[in-house]
Amino acid sequence: MELAFFIPETITEKFSPLILSPVPAGQPHNVSNEDDWLDLNDYVRRGSDQIFYITVTGDSMIEYGIKEGDLLVADRLKQPRSGDVVIAEINGSFTVKRFMNWRRELYLVPENPAFKTREVNENEDFAVWGVVTHVLHRF
Repeated sequence: MELAFFIPETITEKFSPLILSPVPAGQPHNVSNEDDWLDLNDYVRRGSDQIFYITVTGDSMIEYGIKEGDLLVADRLKQPRSGDVVIAEINGSFTVKRFMNWRRELYLVPENPAFKTREVNENEDFAVWGVVTHVLHRF
């Protein structure tokens, strides 16, 4: 089945066609082609004006599904909760890890057994720059 896209005569580069019907990962079924357009920024922002994008290097989060070359979308306004994946700065270096707050201690936890959990000590310069809300993969 071939999908046809409605393309208006005036189009800006930030919009892409959006098919409103979800595509099943199970049994195939027909997908309706709706005349709608998606601004990816509107999709990932969801009311926040403090979104940033950052590219991943390394494989410490591979078991969570975050791979080298992926594009992360992070929200600076979202308060990190224990278990969230965050972009963190520790002593001037940046990392993406799972944020854990356990017994009043902070930890940065990788999702790859080849890496060790990092406890954040109170005398270290530490900040969460954003909570990861979306992961965009490349094939």
